[in-house]
Amino acid sequence: MQTTADLVGCPTRGAVARAKDRRLSWVRDLPIGGRAVVLRWWKRVWCCTQPLCEQRTWTDGELIVRRVRRLNPNSAPQGQGELFATYRYHAVFTDSPFTLVQAESDHRGHAVVEQVFADLIDGPWAHLPSAAFNANAAWVQLAVTAHALTRALGVLASTRHALARGATIRAELVAVAARPARSGRDGITWHLPQNWPWQDAWLNAFDDTHRAPSAVAA
Repeated sequence: MQTTADLVGCPTRGAVARAKDRRLSWVRDLPIGGRAVVLRWWKRVWCCTQPLCEQRTWTDGELIVRRVRRLNPNSAPQGQGELFATYRYHAVFTDSPFTLVQAESDHRGHAVVEQVFADLIDGPWAHLPSAAFNANAAWVQLAVTAHALTRALGVLASTRHALARGATIRAELVAVAARPARSGRDGITWHLPQNWPWQDAWLNAFDDTHRAPSAVAA
């Protein structure tokens, strides 16, 4: 494969660059349809026309393929061990001037931010309540605060909920069909559903947020 751009600017000086030549790069171990594929990428090399440019030459992009080992025990049938190591692949095309390690970290940070946006759009940002800017701004602030509290609840509940979507946390830990019962003057007992699958996670979060204050020496 090869790019077809014929007009680019120098990332350092901003001047119009000229095409110098092409460089062959090999991208291996890309699984498509369960089969390994090898890509031949003719990367165009650009040259800055400014004689005092610090960068001088650069290529038109990088294809980063991150390989992650599959650690999910459910990926293999029950009672059968792993026959060979399996991996998941994440491909990213970038034209940033960062090095390989820096570009991967930067794109991973973008993915985290996009996941937060998707979580908010799936919840309170799905519909803004008003046509007034100030009312929507207040709604956004409340939505961000609620999102932070929901994420904190998931972290306190269990390792599974720490990585779960906001909708999952709301469905399993917030919208609970519990029955409150008052005993005495100030005591309230919450009766949770019987055989509830997320009881332990809910109790973990409850105990962490209702822990008695530590004793102070007189």
